[in-house]
Amino acid sequence: MPIEKARKLLGEDKIICLSVNDREEAVLVEKLGTDYVGLGPIFDTATKKDAGKGIGSFKIREVKDTIKLPVVAIGGINKENCKSVIQNGADSLVAISAVVYSDDVKRETKYFIDMIRRIKKHEKE
Repeated sequence: MPIEKARKLLGEDKIICLSVNDREEAVLVEKLGTDYVGLGPIFDTATKKDAGKGIGSFKIREVKDTIKLPVVAIGGINKENCKSVIQNGADSLVAISAVVYSDDVKRETKYFIDMIRRIKKHEKE
C-alpha cells in the first residue's frame, strides 16, 4: 500500500515503516515521510522466503550515515549476530525466529532488549 494511502487511513499520529534493502531505497523512503525504516534482510532468513540474500550488518552503518530516521534491522538476526547489528548502528532489531521458536519467548525477548540497552549505553559512555 502506498504510504500516502496508509497515512490517510491511519492518520498522522500513527507510526509507519517501510522496508528497504539499501541506502538509495532508504533515502526515498525518508522523503516519503515514514517514521522509521526496516532494513534487511541483514542475514539470510527462512522466515520470509522472498526476502533475498542477506546484505550484511555493515550496510546498517551506510544507511544510518545517510538518513535521519531510526533504522530497525530485520532478517536472520539471532543471539550470535545481534551484537554486530547494534554495533553497526541499528536503533533496534527484529528477531522473529529466535524468539518465536524458543521455549521461553519472554526470556528470549528480554535477552535482546538487554543486549540493545547494554550496547547503546556503552556507546554513550
